[in-house]
Amino acid sequence: MKSIVKKALDLVFVHAKNCVGHDLDAAAFALFYGEPLVACILGTGSNSCYFDGGKVREELPSLAYVLGDEGSASYIGKKLVSDFLYKRMPEELYNDFKKNFKLDKNKIFDAVYNKPNANVFLGSFGPFAGKHAQHPYVREIILEGFLKFIHIHVACFPEAKDVQISFVGAVA
Repeated sequence: MKSIVKKALDLVFVHAKNCVGHDLDAAAFALFYGEPLVACILGTGSNSCYFDGGKVREELPSLAYVLGDEGSASYIGKKLVSDFLYKRMPEELYNDFKKNFKLDKNKIFDAVYNKPNANVFLGSFGPFAGKHAQHPYVREIILEGFLKFIHIHVACFPEAKDVQISFVGAVA
């Protein structure tokens, strides 16, 4: 896939040296200011790496939205949607969610199980969480996801206690 994207970029940007890599490479270089760091992505998905200024090192793989993506918009969206369907969401949030999204179990199942990009569908509820970020219920979901992210994707680096931890992405 990288070579296909590079060929397309080379056709458009003929005078540039085009480089296509992993999103962790981009995050690491964007966050690097001369000192080693743990670079973290919290967007629709989540991931992390250690970057010393020359080499990107991934300690753990990203498990994507089904098994991982702790702290991401898809993680938060999955919690919101499941609590909505289980009617475990506080009443005022349940009513606002229902009013804003006009979803039922069939529409949600279709988007998650039958259509492509279920992670993007689940991540689309991130702005709802942002709108209600001060509500204790939403704060708990965000805190739980963020703590899981830190425990899994930051603490895995032995250097994490001694270097800057930096974040990019829509949730970050």
